[in-house]
Amino acid sequence: MNYPKVNTHYALRQVGSDLFYLMDSISGDYFELENSQFQGLRLADGSMSTDHIAKELDIAPDEVAEFFNEQHSDGVVTLSAKKTAVETVHYRKCDAPHLSDVLVEITGECNLKCRHCFNDRFNTPEEIAKEMSPKQLLKLISELDDLNTRRIQLSGGEALLRPDLWEVMDALEKHKIFLDVISTNALLVDKELAARFGKRFNKNGALYISMDGITADTYEALRGENTFDNVNHSLDMLSQEGCRMFINTMAFKQNLQQLEEMYDWVVDRPSIMGWRIGLPKVLGRYMEHHNHLEVEFDEVIKTFRRILKRWLKERPNFRLELSDFFRTDCLDIGFDTHLPTDNPCKYAMTNASIKPDGTVVFCASLEVHEPAILGNALTDGLPSVWYGQRHMDFRQLTIGDIPKCLDCRYSKLCGGGCRSNAILSYGSLTDVDPRACSAMQLLEDEILELLPQETKESILHLMDTSKPFQIPTGFKKFI
Repeated sequence: MNYPKVNTHYALRQVGSDLFYLMDSISGDYFELENSQFQGLRLADGSMSTDHIAKELDIAPDEVAEFFNEQHSDGVVTLSAKKTAVETVHYRKCDAPHLSDVLVEITGECNLKCRHCFNDRFNTPEEIAKEMSPKQLLKLISELDDLNTRRIQLSGGEALLRPDLWEVMDALEKHKIFLDVISTNALLVDKELAARFGKRFNKNGALYISMDGITADTYEALRGENTFDNVNHSLDMLSQEGCRMFINTMAFKQNLQQLEEMYDWVVDRPSIMGWRIGLPKVLGRYMEHHNHLEVEFDEVIKTFRRILKRWLKERPNFRLELSDFFRTDCLDIGFDTHLPTDNPCKYAMTNASIKPDGTVVFCASLEVHEPAILGNALTDGLPSVWYGQRHMDFRQLTIGDIPKCLDCRYSKLCGGGCRSNAILSYGSLTDVDPRACSAMQLLEDEILELLPQETKESILHLMDTSKPFQIPTGFKKFI
């Protein structure tokens, strides 16, 4: 007879009356369970034998014993021949809809003044004074736990400037929330921090590091003078400590021709798990500099095409994301069919972003614009914001509410594009995303032929080639 006990890094999370899952807060993995399996694990606190649990659940003892043997093999539970000290299994229940992932900007303060920063409004003494206090931030983490949030990303500003960063990380561990990413420019990393991050991110999660060029002139064109050598030193220290890293690169005029060389730079660094190339949006400080830094969209696509062609041929050991065009996930999980009744922003159905002052928005890529604001976690409490009327109203938005998308050949594939791009381009949630429109056309014309046959066929299946396509006009230029 065995006494099972759920290992302490696992949490049991229930959403509504019919969604049950087991969460590994170390790896970020989660597994949907049947109700009986879920209830069995809830009872596995070291005080009850498998026979006792079987009796409580009215299930055959052999079936329960087999289940717990499987969980033991998977590392979910320990099995002891006698009772052990009782440890209450971490269990939370919340109502649907489920806030599964969240990005929290823990400070607006930053040690740089990047020319493309969309979030610079929070990097002033007045705004920094309004930031969440340590006590408020810990309360927020507790609320995220109660809402069954699975994963969190910490960002800024510069997240490493937050004095209580490690206390925040400890609180996430206590509440069994997986720390997926810390975004940083890495300039504040020293030997001690590199060692600590190496221990924390050696198998799961990662530091998400901004790197916009492999020479000083390209990198410093965005990040400022006398920064290139420092960031390279930080990257070397982190690599030596085995810290997993993702690289985030912004494409602009000064670095576009260097991105293909940067591909080799990424390949040569085994600690780099992924590389994302994004396109700045004309917000914040970038509004002052975009005329100088702006790159023509067609030129970006040519570069993306060459990088993707090489990546698909070589399949290096890093994940690739090309803004609006390609993600490695597309090859892993395929493409969803977007219907007119679907919400055009699947991200906002399960995700939210929280600004340093507690403002909750549906998209991290926006400044605090009124259409994006859902409420304030500090003044209203996060549950009230997530289940509040503004969020519920946003969830009612459908692709069918974007008239120009309904008769487009790419409607089932594109799903209306990004709502933040629509707001920035036309000032409306219910207009088209011109970047996605261009991306879809170029996907068909330039990228499709590069993809594996199975992926190519799944994309063609979602295109209605009998319908016309028209490039939108009259929008603000935002690349």
